[in-house]
Amino acid sequence: MATYVTSLRSDAKLAHIGYPVTACGIIFTGTHRVSDNMPTDRRICRECITRATSYGLVTNDEATALLNYHPAQREVIARIVALLIDGSNDREVARRLGVSMRTISRHVAAAMSAAGAQTRFQWGFKLGRARA
Repeated sequence: MATYVTSLRSDAKLAHIGYPVTACGIIFTGTHRVSDNMPTDRRICRECITRATSYGLVTNDEATALLNYHPAQREVIARIVALLIDGSNDREVARRLGVSMRTISRHVAAAMSAAGAQTRFQWGFKLGRARA
């Protein structure tokens, strides 16, 4: 069974396999979390997957699932919303999440559409009402 380690930093992009030294060679000494389950909010490092498969830590089927995994849309949107509420602009959100500005625009547009909002102001209002 693989052990997953994830940095607690909000700008971290990936989780890794193995602890305290990961399959790709990173040594985790800072703030982090360790679990036996794949983290739902991060993709897994490709190099870790490749090496962990060659070491027999994960099966080929598990490796395929890990390579095809993308964090749930809902969780990504929740992270974007949290950063926007904290005052970050789109560029800062993209940098902190390790994605492009286009990706942030796509996620925001999809969330606005799902909420039935035509503007960001209207979207924010609807989010606020839903949380109240």
